Amino acid sequence: MPHLLNLLHENHRSSLQNRENKSLVKYPFFLIISIFLLLHGGISKAQDPQFTQTYSSALYANPAFTGSAGQGRVQAAHRIQWPGIPGTFYTTYIGADITNDKLPLDFGLNYLRDQAGEGILTTQVFSLNVGRAMKLFKNVALRIGGSAQLHTRYLDASKLVFSSVDDPYNQYIYGNDPNFTLKSRVGYISFNSGIVLQSNTFLFAYGLHHFNEPNQSFFNNGVSRLPVKQTAQGSLRIFKNEAKRLSKIYLNAAIAKQQDFKYFMAGVSALHGKWKIGVSYRDRDSYMGLLGFVTNAFAVSYSYDYTISRLTNATAGSHEIALAYYFGKMQEKRASIPWMKELF
Repeated sequence: MPHLLNLLHENHRSSLQNRENKSLVKYPFFLIISIFLLLHGGISKAQDPQFTQTYSSALYANPAFTGSAGQGRVQAAHRIQWPGIPGTFYTTYIGADITNDKLPLDFGLNYLRDQAGEGILTTQVFSLNVGRAMKLFKNVALRIGGSAQLHTRYLDASKLVFSSVDDPYNQYIYGNDPNFTLKSRVGYISFNSGIVLQSNTFLFAYGLHHFNEPNQSFFNNGVSRLPVKQTAQGSLRIFKNEAKRLSKIYLNAAIAKQQDFKYFMAGVSALHGKWKIGVSYRDRDSYMGLLGFVTNAFAVSYSYDYTISRLTNATAGSHEIALAYYFGKMQEKRASIPWMKELF
C-alpha cells in the first residue's frame, strides 16, 4: 500500500512508499483522508502490500516456500482494504509452483497488482522463484529460496492538484518549480531470499526482501530507494499424532520490518473435518477472523479485518478471499509442508 505525500517533495529523495506526505489531491473529504493514509507511513504503517492470510500467498510471502506443497499448486488472493473510504486499496495475487523428485530445484511464478487512491498509483510485480529443500534430520528439513521481481509502477498525475502560493492550507509550491518533473511510469528489479526450517510439527520462515534496494523514484534524476524488508513467521501444530483426531489446532505468528514500518500478528487456527476457522490480532491495528473449506485438491477461505486503530472502523475494515488448487502426485523424496493449507 503506497503512500501519498512524499510523491511531491523528496528533496528529490521522496518516495511514495515512505508515505511522509500531506494530501495534495482535491477530492471529497474522505477521499482526501484515504489518499493521505495511502501516503502517510506514520498512520498507515505499511510499505509493501501485506496479506492477512499469509500462507495463501506463499510465494510472495517468502521465496523459500516455493515447492513446499510437495505437489503442483496454484494460489490466488484478493484483498479489499478500507472500502468505507473512497480511494480503496485493491491488491490481487496469483502464483503457481511445481516440484519434482527428478529436478534439482523447485520453480514458481507469481504476479501481484496493487491499486491505490482510485487508480492514482498502480503497482505490478512479476516474480520468478526458485527453491530447494534439504533434510537435516529424520523429520527436520531446511528450505532455501530466492526470487527476482520486476516492479512496474504507474502514476496518474492528472488526478493530482498541486498547491500554490495562495493556498492557505498547503504551503508546498511544487506547481511553480521548473525542476519538479514527475514520470508516469517507473520500473526496477528487486531480489529476495528466504529460508524455512520445518518438521512435522512446526515451521519457521525468515525472508529478506529487496536487499538490493532499487531506485523507485518518480522524479527525473531523483533517488528514492525501496527499503529492505525483513519478515519472519512461524506455526506450531498442537497435536503431533493427528491420525485419529477430527480437529487440528495451530498457533501462528508473523512479524515484519521495513524501514519505519513494523508489524506483528499472532493468532490461532483450527481445522475441524474440512472446515477451517481462525482468529488473529494485528498489533494496535485490527482483529481478524477467518472461515475456510479445505480438501486434498482445493482450498477456499475468507477473512475480515476489524479495524481498532485511530482510523476506527469507519473504514469498513478489510476483506480478503483466497483460493488454492493442488494437483499431481505428492513427491515423496522432497520435504514438504502439506498442512500449510490448514493455517490462517
